[in-house]
Amino acid sequence: MKKSMVAYIVLAFFVACSTQVARAATQVGAFLEPGLYRDVWQQGSYAYLASGWADLRTINVSNYSNMYQTDWWLDRDVNADESYSIYANNDYLYMAERTNGIRVFSLADKSKPELISSFNPYADDPYYRSSNLMMSGHTLFVGDFMGGLTSVDVSNPYQPVELDRIGFKKETGRQIEAQGIAIQGNYAYVANPPGGFSVVNISDPSNMFAEAYVPQNKESPLGVWDIGVKDNYAYVLTQGVGVDVYNIETPGQPTHVSTVALPNGIDLDGVRLRTDMPPLDIEFFGDVAFVSNGVDGVFAIDISDPSLLSQESILDIFDPMVLIEEQDPKPFSYSWGLSLDSENAILLVADGYNGIAAFDVSEFQVAATPLPSSVVMLASGVVPFLLLQFRRRS
Repeated sequence: MKKSMVAYIVLAFFVACSTQVARAATQVGAFLEPGLYRDVWQQGSYAYLASGWADLRTINVSNYSNMYQTDWWLDRDVNADESYSIYANNDYLYMAERTNGIRVFSLADKSKPELISSFNPYADDPYYRSSNLMMSGHTLFVGDFMGGLTSVDVSNPYQPVELDRIGFKKETGRQIEAQGIAIQGNYAYVANPPGGFSVVNISDPSNMFAEAYVPQNKESPLGVWDIGVKDNYAYVLTQGVGVDVYNIETPGQPTHVSTVALPNGIDLDGVRLRTDMPPLDIEFFGDVAFVSNGVDGVFAIDISDPSLLSQESILDIFDPMVLIEEQDPKPFSYSWGLSLDSENAILLVADGYNGIAAFDVSEFQVAATPLPSSVVMLASGVVPFLLLQFRRRS
């Protein structure tokens, strides 16, 4: 009887320690305005929205439950194109506007960005379109839809200067895009739909060169759309697959270690809204990665051990629940760009046609992780010891 009781207590101890605590995101607010919201950048009390129609919206987010617009910059140029992505620091904001290249804004008044310059590396070729932006030091890296990565010196934001430009091609020789960009140290990791991704040495921004090209997952119809880098791992957002994880300890030799499959389109009231939806953006919060996946919402993934990611790593799935009812033909959310306010544990989601949604993600500050090996070792010693003591007393 005593032995059974001891065994029961030990078993309960193991179950309690190894059981993952349920974690969930909670929507706490929304800013609703029709548009085509692709990207959001939160900084202090403001969030900046690339809302699709050649415009930039500034939103006061000092109270996430009551967000409101303070400014709306609209490009009135006859050749205005879609605003696509944003990068900002404390003083300046950079926005990719497709065929018009890069718009540079001063943030001297953070509630009302002021356009101070424009730079179009593709002015002579209308087929080239600026897509994604990333920055390292005083160098802005611009990806385009025709397969180029351009480095731009913005040490003087009033007069950006092109430094270098390289192109990408698949192993078949086909031209591929330069979409999402992640930078770590002297390397840029560039998503190349409809192909894989490239590793570019940017130690000298005026003389960039590709060190490696990794083909897309064979299950993917249209390749890699974005990349996030954390520590020694690259999280590759692959259309039709999900998140492919690569070890990049040796940057020029990425090694695939695991995959988390994500859906690629959902039904809404029996109607298939989209097919082959790619995962679009990624943000890291400690040992959790948030991945936006279009109509399927945002996925919270435990990345405490990147080499062992699987479907069991998905902690939560959530999407904006406050929608514009007048949407035609029917209201639905579309999770696109992400921006994390880590200080307040708030994730902002650029919600396609609706605006932005704010989620409290504080429950994810400590990711669900396996039982520590030290605890396992301790317990493995305690169990035999207790049983031995009871045998001696019996």
